[in-house]
Amino acid sequence: MPISFRWPLLKQSLQTKIVVVILSVLGLTLGVWGTATVKKERDFFLVQTERRIHAIAQNFALMSVEALLSRDYPVVQTSVEMVAQKDPDILEITVFRENQPVVSYHSQSFSMRYQTRIHEPIIYQGVKLADIEILFSTQAAHDLIRQRSLTLVLTVVLIFVLLALFLGFLLKRIVIDPVRKISQFAVEVGRGNLEAQVNVRSQDEIGALGKAMNQMVIDLQEMGIIRHQRDEIQRQRDELEKVNFTLKETEAELVQSEKLSTIGLLAAGFAHEINNPAYALAMNLSALEEMLPESDQMKHHVKRLQQETDRIKKIVKTFMNYSQKNRSGLTTQDLFEGVESVLLLLRKNIEEAGATVHWEGIKDTPPFEADHGAVNQVLTNLIQNSLQAGAKNITLEAASQNSHYTLKVRDDGCGIASEILPKIFEPFFTTKEIGKGTGLGLNIVQRIIRAHHGEIIVKSQKGETEFSITLPLRQPPSEKEISK
Repeated sequence: MPISFRWPLLKQSLQTKIVVVILSVLGLTLGVWGTATVKKERDFFLVQTERRIHAIAQNFALMSVEALLSRDYPVVQTSVEMVAQKDPDILEITVFRENQPVVSYHSQSFSMRYQTRIHEPIIYQGVKLADIEILFSTQAAHDLIRQRSLTLVLTVVLIFVLLALFLGFLLKRIVIDPVRKISQFAVEVGRGNLEAQVNVRSQDEIGALGKAMNQMVIDLQEMGIIRHQRDEIQRQRDELEKVNFTLKETEAELVQSEKLSTIGLLAAGFAHEINNPAYALAMNLSALEEMLPESDQMKHHVKRLQQETDRIKKIVKTFMNYSQKNRSGLTTQDLFEGVESVLLLLRKNIEEAGATVHWEGIKDTPPFEADHGAVNQVLTNLIQNSLQAGAKNITLEAASQNSHYTLKVRDDGCGIASEILPKIFEPFFTTKEIGKGTGLGLNIVQRIIRAHHGEIIVKSQKGETEFSITLPLRQPPSEKEISK
């Protein structure tokens, strides 16, 4: 499994990154310079110490030439002690002659920590008289070097801190603050504030960036105005198209309503014309029945004709009630009467479809106030829709509660697809073939229910559809006339 490592500096701010980089370079530069300076100081002091030892050796040679020529070693010893007493850094002096030590001196403050040994020949007129070896303490030189190094380190640290502060201030003033302003400006613009401006006065690249950002906001403002105007024009155009479409739909609906109204008037006249002969036929059949004796077999056929004639009269009466608006306004009637008249009117359609209508609680519902012709129209439309959907079982279920009652029309037809379910109450929306539906049935149903201060809800799935209608038992007293 690969291991990824992310440098912690990458998570820091831009200011921190730049300061760290600059301080690293500055620290490295000052470190190299300080190290070189300390080395140079140390070499200088060591060279000075060696020169000093060589000078001591030459002075000693001048003082002890005659004693060495005469081999007067006590005098040489005295000269060695005099030289050693003048310089406390001398730890040991040894004079060799023919590689044999003849005179030696050892200091009591002998130190082995920092020391250097110098071997110098003593030559007189080209002849080597002896050799002098001096062991010299460099402790003082090292102490001085340490002190100078400490002073140099403190100076470097002070310079580093001062430069860091100065560079940090300069960086903050020149780079960080302008970049922060531009960043805040970008956030404001991102929130939609096109009135924001970035104030960067520098003439460098950051200043140019600030000017470009300000110009961008101006361009966005102009584009926003143009886009707003374009959107407003598009909105007005859409509204005009919507109004035009609504006007066309209204015009088509009015034309269709006029056609339906005309058909209703013609059908009502036709029913009236049928009703008169049917009434006369019933009267004659009744008279004929009274004239025939009980033993006559024709009397049975006359009674059958009377029953069928009464059925024709009842159907015509139901049709005329359905096609004419109740002129007396709202009436109180049982739901059962309306259901019975609707089923009588649709009896042939139900039988041809091979369907069965069941009802539950219809007779138990209390009388309610409504335009019952309109309510019958609602039931007729819903039952016809169930038959056209291939339903074989249609259930009418009613129940009352407090001041309202609920009527449910449920069938086992093909159901309504979920994608078209929200559109079924729209005017002229239909899934039927041309000539088999106007798309106004359910729209009329919804308008009738709303006019009665009720509510209609539809639920559907494959193999089952249910329309649930809720209506008040009494209409509000301020609205007793229900309009279509």
